[in-house]
Amino acid sequence: MENKISELNQRLLKDIMNIMIPKNDEIPAAGDMGLYKQIEKHFLSSNNHKKSIISILESINLHPNVRISGSFFSIDLTEKIEIIRWHEENMIDDFNKFKESIFAVYYSDERVVRKINWDQEKVKKIEPKWDPSILEKVKKIEPFWKKF
Repeated sequence: MENKISELNQRLLKDIMNIMIPKNDEIPAAGDMGLYKQIEKHFLSSNNHKKSIISILESINLHPNVRISGSFFSIDLTEKIEIIRWHEENMIDDFNKFKESIFAVYYSDERVVRKINWDQEKVKKIEPKWDPSILEKVKKIEPFWKKF
């Protein structure tokens, strides 16, 4: 299965990422950081995410306002935001996966991590505490399938 999106959809994804996570004083907008490549790398290998990402991009391309104007790139920012919001409200599950992929690659980017001063080593060391008494409780449970 191809884990790339078309050049048109790459441009569209980049534009949407720039709208969802705009530039600030020190960091460029998410799309301008080239993070769509990370979405291809990390999320298009998952059928679940790939389907949602492609569905959102294709649906945006087919949106009536986009078709009338010729492309997403030829409409103004306010209308682009309205189209993105429409998808968020009407394609909830797909949009959540789409949004999740964008924010995941953004907040795992080293430039962003440095900017927000997020101590990743500390986060990596966080492990849930194991309670061995759980195994004792499980051993006492009668297997339900033995009743048949």
